[in-house]
Amino acid sequence: MQNNAASYSVNMVSLADTRQALWPRPVLVYSNPKPARDTEWLSYVRSLAANRVVPQIVATNAEQMWRRLRPLALDIAIPDAAVTDSGTLFISWDRGVHHLEIELLPNGRYEWFYRNRDTDNVGGEYNYPASFISRDLMLQFRLVAENG
Repeated sequence: MQNNAASYSVNMVSLADTRQALWPRPVLVYSNPKPARDTEWLSYVRSLAANRVVPQIVATNAEQMWRRLRPLALDIAIPDAAVTDSGTLFISWDRGVHHLEIELLPNGRYEWFYRNRDTDNVGGEYNYPASFISRDLMLQFRLVAENG
């Protein structure tokens, strides 16, 4: 019998190489480099709220954002994910030189950050309501999906 369970672990994470330095903190990490399996990803997201790892609004917003972004890039893998002790859900994709992360915050808002490691081109937006996905985020999501 093959085990298709997602892997979970607790790690210390420092985000110093992205846009700001944060102290290391324990997080719940999800990582699965295989092509997207929506059911598995959405089950994981829902389990975060069910197990009170994140507030319900974070899990709901993560699911809704995935459902809106996913059709833009059907070949993209499900993201890596980490939860901070404050209930923020970080989801990210690293594909070749491209890095994209989205932070879903407990206040119902999100931030995103993009970086091209070869050119040091960066982008991002902050403090958006999770019900709105900006045009720039959609463009960066497609760029990362298509250039992995």
